[in-house]
Amino acid sequence: MSAEQFIAKIDSATTMLQAVANFLRRKPLAGLGFVPPSRALSVMANLPPRGLRQYVYIFGGRREAALPRQLLQLRAEEVSRWVVRKFPKRPYPAVMIGSSNGALVHLCAALQIPWLPQTVLVPVRRRARINPDEFQDDVEAFREPARRLLDRNPEWQINQMHDPIQDRLMVQQMGYFRIKRLHLGETYERFLTRCLPPGGTLLVAECTYRWPMTQLGPRHLFQVGGYGGLEPTEYLQGSRRVASFLRAQRADRRRWEPPRPDVERPESEWGFEPALLDDLRRIAKRRGYRLQRLVFRDPADASPFVADLYRWWYARRGLPTRRLFAESFLLLEPWWCLRTGSIPFWKVFNTGRSAEALRHYIRRRGPFNEIYLTLFANAIKGIDQTSIREWKAILRQARTRGAFIGVDEDSYPYDLGVYFRFHPDLQETITARLPFPAPLTLAQLNRFRARAPARYRLRWRR
Repeated sequence: MSAEQFIAKIDSATTMLQAVANFLRRKPLAGLGFVPPSRALSVMANLPPRGLRQYVYIFGGRREAALPRQLLQLRAEEVSRWVVRKFPKRPYPAVMIGSSNGALVHLCAALQIPWLPQTVLVPVRRRARINPDEFQDDVEAFREPARRLLDRNPEWQINQMHDPIQDRLMVQQMGYFRIKRLHLGETYERFLTRCLPPGGTLLVAECTYRWPMTQLGPRHLFQVGGYGGLEPTEYLQGSRRVASFLRAQRADRRRWEPPRPDVERPESEWGFEPALLDDLRRIAKRRGYRLQRLVFRDPADASPFVADLYRWWYARRGLPTRRLFAESFLLLEPWWCLRTGSIPFWKVFNTGRSAEALRHYIRRRGPFNEIYLTLFANAIKGIDQTSIREWKAILRQARTRGAFIGVDEDSYPYDLGVYFRFHPDLQETITARLPFPAPLTLAQLNRFRARAPARYRLRWRR
């Protein structure tokens, strides 16, 4: 198997990586990089009954998963080569490295620079389906495969993640190995040396969001749950919301009994593992790079900053600044945002936390003439999931037009057709077309952030 075959396609890091790479090659992210964009297929995807749609969703994920014995073929440098091959080989004024973040995808697009992810997802197939509420099964099934993989790749740390809500369908058939690079490695270092001239800027996307975990072995951590509608204590201790969710899923319990956490570390999907900073500081000093850290606690903290940056940039170019596009998880598209003159506001998920962040932004920066939004679907009704009625109320705040992009209102959140429908609908719904801009410069970025440094929860550190 090649490195590409091990990496999950339906994942935040992979989609964001492909979005930035396509943008630098002047291409949209058609079909999110993993499905053909098609209205006909979107209709077909939502025709089966809900249970069959969930089975299709599970089967699609299972096809991506490697067998435990195949992990012995996986090498850190092969994964890094797969990453850097996506980008045009040319000089850049800056390179971003670190946490996955949809808002920062748009910052990379504006600056027209690459992003090197610290974390990728490797799904590992299990032999038999398990109860998603039995965490110990996941621990024992993958302890030895993880150890053998780490023995062959000392550059890596495995954050094994088991979310019985957001990933409830998938964890029945596979383990989630979120692999974090602790050292820069030969391939990433060579890419920086070739594409970032001395004096260039090394931007570090550094999300400090933390989560309680269980240490299963050297560089092997186990995380129950993840960022979304629940705090860690509810996964660990239970709550009325948890009991209600489990009852709705016809589970045989009303609370979970996860392994006892013994450490608190950067969250598996979004958090930045700071061990990588040692190598970044070393190469910055040796090559004469300017090291700039973008530090933020919550994955959503970068969204208002980037949205305001785009408003400021559009205004300087003499463009309208009242068209807002609220993206969702991996449903994002930097190329079409710039072509349509849309202000990108990235929502992490479809939970109450994300909905309130969007409402807050509209209150503070509105009114907007046009508001568009899309909704990620994972074929399950999670805890604190915002309803279609509430999302429509947000759209009604637009002065002239509010509309969903790619969303089948009647099928949400079981709307598997959104993946096929997203791009065709985006192009047809937002009809404005603007010329492709020259890159935002680092000097312009610095001027913007100097205007209101205390307004945002994004900190710039050396």
